[in-house]
Amino acid sequence: KGKSPITFAAKKQHLEVMSFLMLNKFDVGILLKDKSFLEHLMICCKLSNNKSVQDFILNSPAPIYTAIQLTLMYREESLRIKDKSQDYIEMADFCENMTYEILHVATSFKCEALLNAIDNAKQPLLDVMIDNKFKECIAHSNVQSYLSDLWKGNGMPIEGAFSILLAVICFLCPPIWFFLCLPFHRWNKMLTIKFICHIISHLYFIIILSLVIVVPWNRSYLETYLTQWEWLLFLWLLALFVNTVTDLNFNLLKILLCFISAIGISIHILAYFFENQNRENLMYARDNVLAFALFILFIQLFDYLAMHEIFGPWTVMIDNLVMDVLKFIAVLVLFVVAFTLQVCAIYKPVYGKALVYIPTETLPFNDDKHDFFAIFFNLFFAIFGLSQKPSKIEGSRLDKSPAETFALATCVFAIYLTGAIVILLNLLIAMMGNTYEKVDERSSIEWKYLRGKVIWSMTKIQSTPNPVNIITTFLIVLKVAITTMCCCCRVNVSYFYKEMSFQEFTGMKKTVNKVNEEVDDTLIENAIPWNKAREELYIILNCRPTTLSEYYERIM
Repeated sequence: KGKSPITFAAKKQHLEVMSFLMLNKFDVGILLKDKSFLEHLMICCKLSNNKSVQDFILNSPAPIYTAIQLTLMYREESLRIKDKSQDYIEMADFCENMTYEILHVATSFKCEALLNAIDNAKQPLLDVMIDNKFKECIAHSNVQSYLSDLWKGNGMPIEGAFSILLAVICFLCPPIWFFLCLPFHRWNKMLTIKFICHIISHLYFIIILSLVIVVPWNRSYLETYLTQWEWLLFLWLLALFVNTVTDLNFNLLKILLCFISAIGISIHILAYFFENQNRENLMYARDNVLAFALFILFIQLFDYLAMHEIFGPWTVMIDNLVMDVLKFIAVLVLFVVAFTLQVCAIYKPVYGKALVYIPTETLPFNDDKHDFFAIFFNLFFAIFGLSQKPSKIEGSRLDKSPAETFALATCVFAIYLTGAIVILLNLLIAMMGNTYEKVDERSSIEWKYLRGKVIWSMTKIQSTPNPVNIITTFLIVLKVAITTMCCCCRVNVSYFYKEMSFQEFTGMKKTVNKVNEEVDDTLIENAIPWNKAREELYIILNCRPTTLSEYYERIM
C-alpha cells in the first residue's frame, strides 16, 4: 500500500521493467525515503553494473540533486547497517562520482544559476555540496571560477601584493580599518576587503588580550580601576558575545571562547570583593583562564590560513593528525592506568597489618614516591625518558614489603617501556604517517575545498568585524523597534541582518540568489536545460538511453 511500481520492480530485480518505468515521471523524494528501496536498488546495481542507479539519477527531474541525495542516503546506511557497509560505501562512491560528472556538464550551461538554485529546503546547491563535503565537486574548475568571481567582486580586484599592502595599511592605521568595516559603503561589498577586515580584527583581539594577561606590567593587582587595555578587552569581549548571539551559524570554537571569557570576567568581578593576597590570586587565576581563550584565538587563525594554497592543506593535515593523537591518547591512558595499578599492587605494604575480619582502614604505601598519582606521573613521563628505574627496597621499608618487590617492579617497568615506546609510539607514528600520505595525495582538492568553503562563508557573514558590530547591531535593533513600533516579536530580526549581508548588495559582479525567494525558476530542476545536459551525459558515460518506442517494439 502506497508503494510505486518502481519499488516492486526493484524488489523483484526486474531490471528491464525498472528501466522502462524510469522513463516516466516518478516521485524521487518518496523513493529516497524508502530504506528498503535503497537496498533493492543496490542489489539491482550489482546485477546491472550500476546501470539501474544511473538510469534512476539521469531520469529524475534534477539529476545532480538526486545523485547528492543518494550519496548521503547510502553514506547513512553504511553507518547503520554494519554487515553491508562496504556495499553501501561503494554505492555512495559511485553516486558521488555521478555527481561530479553531472556537475561537469551542467555548469557548462549556467554555472551561476545552477550553484545558486535551491532545493525544497530553500538551501542553495553550493551550500548542500559544501556542508556535505563533496570536495571533488567544489574543486571543479567551473565551481572554482565562479568562486573566484565572487572573491574579486565588482571593480578592481585586490590580489597578491595589493591585498597584503592593504592589510598592512589597515593594521597600522585603525581608522582606515574601522571605515572599511562599516557596511554603509560599496567597499565593504568586496569579499577581499571583508576578509581583510575580519582577520585584522582577530589580530587586534590577540594583541589586546596579550597586553592584558601576558605582558608583566609593573602594576599591583590590588588596584581596582581598569587600565586602557582592559577596557578595550571588555569592548572586544562584548562584541564577541553580540556576534555569537546574532550569528545564525553554529561555531563550537566561538561558543567555547565566549564561555571561557565569561569565566574570566566573572573571576575579575569576584576579585573586587576580596583584598590583599586573595585578590591577587584571583586576578592571577583570571589571567590563566583567559590564556586558554588566547590559545583558542590562535587556533582560529587556521580558518583564515585555509585560503592559502600552502597553508590550506596543512590545516587539514593538522586536523586529521590531532584526531590521530586523540585516539592514541585514549589507548595510552588505558595502558598507563593498567600498569599504574599493577605497580601499586607491587608496592603496597605486606607486613605489620592488623588482624581484623573486615578491614575498615587503609594503610599508606611504602613511601610518598609509590602512591597511585606518583606512580602514574612517573610512568607517563617515562615514555619521554624523564623517569628513573624502580628503587630498591631498603631500610625501614623492608618491614612492610618483601625484598622481591624490587625485582617485580623492574620487570613490570621494563615490560611497560617496551610496550609504550616500541609498540604504542610506533603505532602513533604509523597512523600519522598514513594520514599525512592520504592528505598529501589530495592536497590540491583539500585546498580548493577549503578555499571554496571560506569564500562561500564570507558571502553569508551577516555581521561586521568586532567591535564594529556593536554599532551595527544597535542600529539594526533601532530599525526593528521603529519598523515594528517597538513590538519586536512581530518580526524576524535575522531578516534585517540579511539585508546587511553580502547577498543583498547589488554592486557585486555576480550576485547570489536569495535563499528565501520562492520562484520556480530558482529550483534545481528548472535551473538549466536538463534535457540537453542528459544528452551530453549519455555521450560522456558512453551509454545510449532506451526510448519508449524501443520498449514497445520489444513487447510487440
